[in-house]
Amino acid sequence: MFDSDATTMFKDPVIRFNGFVWKAWICCHIQDENDEWDGMATAYATRRNGKAWNWPDHVLMGRQGTWDARGARVTSVLPHGRVAYDGRRNASENWFEKIGLAVPQADSSALQSISDVPVSIARYL
Repeated sequence: MFDSDATTMFKDPVIRFNGFVWKAWICCHIQDENDEWDGMATAYATRRNGKAWNWPDHVLMGRQGTWDARGARVTSVLPHGRVAYDGRRNASENWFEKIGLAVPQADSSALQSISDVPVSIARYL
């Protein structure tokens, strides 16, 4: 469904259908300058015709110097457009992510974290 390439691998999509359009938040593992693949970002795609996905830019990324600096992966879509996401500070926290909450930005598919600290130390909501 989502084809990876030499610099980006896709996994763990969260897909919703609202009766008119398919929406997907897809985890992107992006290869960094050290050939590491543990960094994460979330892309958002839509599909209206049942076949082709429309791909905009990343909508949620890790924030330098914070608990989610190494990545942000949407894991749940909540009411009113909010999302839960998991993130980690560095590569050694892989498999020990924490949960954050993000909200949609006005007139955009971009998401913004609501806090500089995780809302839970659990992995996945």
